[in-house]
Amino acid sequence: MISELYLYVCELPDDMLSDEQKRVGQRVGAYLAGQKIPINRVLYQNADVYEELAHKLTKAMGKGTYLAKRVDMGNWQDFNQVVTAITKAGESDNNILVIGSHENLPVVQTDTLVRLKNIQPSVTSGKWSTQLSISCEDLPALFPFPFPDGPEQRPRPAYYYTQSAVIPFEQTDQGLQVLVIGSSKRKHLVVPKGIHEPGLSAQESAAKESLEEAGVMGPVSEKAIGSYTYPKWGAECTVCVYAQQVAEVLPESQWQERHRGRQWMAPKQAAAKVKQPELGQMIERLEQFLREELK
Repeated sequence: MISELYLYVCELPDDMLSDEQKRVGQRVGAYLAGQKIPINRVLYQNADVYEELAHKLTKAMGKGTYLAKRVDMGNWQDFNQVVTAITKAGESDNNILVIGSHENLPVVQTDTLVRLKNIQPSVTSGKWSTQLSISCEDLPALFPFPFPDGPEQRPRPAYYYTQSAVIPFEQTDQGLQVLVIGSSKRKHLVVPKGIHEPGLSAQESAAKESLEEAGVMGPVSEKAIGSYTYPKWGAECTVCVYAQQVAEVLPESQWQERHRGRQWMAPKQAAAKVKQPELGQMIERLEQFLREELK
């Protein structure tokens, strides 16, 4: 029988999370990681907003979203009912975190993280003791850097500041061509780039961004071309840049961020168009990098 359990009770809207609700979920995840609490599974209420919150929380713990699982919740009036439902869902590990609303988890106050321990476990029931109860308002407002308990405090989770990007390319009759896209607000040209998602390699994370932002797929180089930094979220982000050989270009109807637009151009032209000079230098070195990689 499960002998230790965490409950995070919060009230969320039906449609979408506010930035503050996202940040609170991330603070819960960062707190658990900073306390060295090894959460083995995150179970969340059967609703899209709770899924998004669970994913934000698990990534702030430094874990991949594979840790999170959707479950149907009833009106659980005591902790034994919670454990029985979790067991029926196929979970038996300790250190499970359950996320749900006060309606489904009325045994805990809303906007509260609780740690419970079964001090008299048996096959059918147990006696539960509250080992920790902390209001989300009392959690640190900032996030430790480096992860999980570094001395610096930043306004976003530590993983936000480590990013990866790809330079998509293809070989044509006109020579090497590079794909550039518009920035999110269409102010300048960029290459696909994003936060290095916990649970993914830097290359996998960059390929995911390339599919979403540029609508292209293809293998990503194992070795990075280089890296650069830029200021954001009150600190400095470091971006590792890889080469991606484009094998497939999605039609616009399947391209998630088609508002960005995409342009193929020669490396020298692309290098002059992108905002970061260091990235431009890497684009100019792309052909040499590919020759060395293919040796």
